[in-house]
Amino acid sequence: MSGGADTPLIDWLRLARTPGLGPVGIARLMARYNTPAEAIDALPGRARRAGRAIPAIPDADRVSREIEAADRAGVRLLCLSDSDYPAALAAIPDAPPVIAVKGRTELLDAFACGMVGARNASAAGLRLARELAHGLGSAEVCVVSGLARGIDGACHAGALETGTVAVLAGGLDHVYPPEHDRHSPAGTAPSKSAETWSFTGRNGSLKPAGTGPPLNRRNDSLQTRRNVTVMIKNLNSGGVTDLVPFASTVHV
Repeated sequence: MSGGADTPLIDWLRLARTPGLGPVGIARLMARYNTPAEAIDALPGRARRAGRAIPAIPDADRVSREIEAADRAGVRLLCLSDSDYPAALAAIPDAPPVIAVKGRTELLDAFACGMVGARNASAAGLRLARELAHGLGSAEVCVVSGLARGIDGACHAGALETGTVAVLAGGLDHVYPPEHDRHSPAGTAPSKSAETWSFTGRNGSLKPAGTGPPLNRRNDSLQTRRNVTVMIKNLNSGGVTDLVPFASTVHV
């Protein structure tokens, strides 16, 4: 659980919810200030000195309600200073300041293989994806997918019994595509080991519960959760192709 009275989490979430700040801006602040609380205190003065409008920093009560809602949903919020925050994700320059996790958090730092591919895959491609994911899982490799239609979903389903991480594009209560909701921790038998976590779109902060499925920030999150990446039956464009240049710049 998130722990509703966790002051560092509240401060991290206040930064993540500040419009116009974003993960890069937060990283710059944290390079200068010791704690998120110090960064929050410094923001109005920095804005005035730069001739910019003072940012609308949400108050602690507002983000506390969000934390309480996450607790009720069985979702854990991990901030960058949390020991359970994935080390590989924390190492990128625009790491999300807060992520939402539901399921087995120990899988977040397991040896992993990212598996991605075409949404409009053939039956043979889907079968190959499931079988390959199952084999990797049987060898104690955690399969990581984006849980998209096609290859991603087949990979996730193939590794459910052994351990799999799904990087969702929307909130954890809004599994997308909807037919994959049965693969989420809430829709999976207790013997399964599905793990889901979620990010927002353009500003890199946590995606609130109850929101829709933007797909903007999933690729870097997916890529930094793997030691190896497998691409199956990809087309010539789309999110999977966009992942390849990023993959070449990330070493974990």
